[in-house]
Amino acid sequence: MQFLFSVIDDRTASGTPEEMAAISQLNERMRAAGQRVFAGGLAAPRPRPPSTIGMVAASRPPAQQ
Repeated sequence: MQFLFSVIDDRTASGTPEEMAAISQLNERMRAAGQRVFAGGLAAPRPRPPSTIGMVAASRPPAQQ
C-alpha cells in the first residue's frame, strides 16, 4: 500500500519541535518501507471564483502482476 500526504498550513513552521521530529520519523519509516509516494505541505487555498473550480476524478491503478 502506498500513501500521498498533503498538509494545508498557512503558517510557516507551525509545528512544535517534537511534532516536526515525529513527522520526520514517520516520513523516514514510510520511505524505507516503500509506502510513501509524496509528502509535502501546501499553503491554504485562496478564494476562487466558482467558474474556475473544476473536478478531478481519481481511479485505482491496475493490479500489479
